[in-house]
Amino acid sequence: MAFNSEVNITSAVFDPNKADTGDIDGDGYIDIVVSSGTDKKITWYKNNNGQGFTGNQNIVTSSLNGACNATLVDIDNDGDLDIMANSTYLVQGNYTSLFCYKNNGQGIFTQQLITPEEFGNPAYSYNYVDVDSDG
Repeated sequence: MAFNSEVNITSAVFDPNKADTGDIDGDGYIDIVVSSGTDKKITWYKNNNGQGFTGNQNIVTSSLNGACNATLVDIDNDGDLDIMANSTYLVQGNYTSLFCYKNNGQGIFTQQLITPEEFGNPAYSYNYVDVDSDG
């Protein structure tokens, strides 16, 4: 796929705030994950064997209020890319939590709460590092 012109992947995401790239489904091609807070979504788009993107939404979640900062990282060290994301939506006086969406290696995700709903202010960015050097 040449990058000499703009390519519209989808118009089904309202107000996207972050995109990240990596091989989500283990087929050797770089896919795209997007967070969009206004429509509460984390979605990913499959790369069609280097020939472009299908445009079909693979919805990871459609219920994460203020979804933002979707980032691909192998958080559980199992060889596939998981998604980390957080919410900047105020609920009962607290900003909601940081979530991990664990990948089964084929682009199917299971949500796991990382931090409880106790932030005084929203987390707009974060970083990942192997603090205990266990891989």
